[in-house]
Amino acid sequence: VSFLQILAPELNDRLLADFLDMESSLIVSMHIQSVDQVKAIKTVKRKITDLDRSKIEEQKKAVRAGYDMDIIPSDL
Repeated sequence: VSFLQILAPELNDRLLADFLDMESSLIVSMHIQSVDQVKAIKTVKRKITDLDRSKIEEQKKAVRAGYDMDIIPSDL
């Protein structure tokens, strides 16, 4: 018997797909807690702000390096 506990505020759906694609038989249980709507909206707004900040930083780096500031990494 093996046990894996992942405590995270968010998970990529690829993680679940990888577990389900394993050749060995296993049982996957997900215990999900609801989040207050006000807290969820604040979290989403904070995430958007973080992404915007990262985009601006990457644009600044591009300008300093002599590149077009509209070219930013696709992973951002």
